[in-house]
Amino acid sequence: MGQFGTLTTAHEKQTKERRLRVRGHLRELGTAKREADCQHGGILTGRVRLRRLVLKGKAQTFH
Repeated sequence: MGQFGTLTTAHEKQTKERRLRVRGHLRELGTAKREADCQHGGILTGRVRLRRLVLKGKAQTFH
C-alpha cells in the first residue's frame, strides 16, 4: 500500500512537469506566432485560424 503511494506521487510529479513543459512550449509558440503575424501584416493568423477550423471540421471545404 505504501509503495503504491510513492508510485502515484512520482506519477503526479511527472504529470506536473509535463504540463509545465507543454505550457512553456505553447507560450513560445504563441510568441513566435505573434512575431510572425507582425512581420506578415496579419495574414498569417487568418490562415492559421482557417486551418484550425478545417481540422475541426467546422469550415466548409470545397473539393
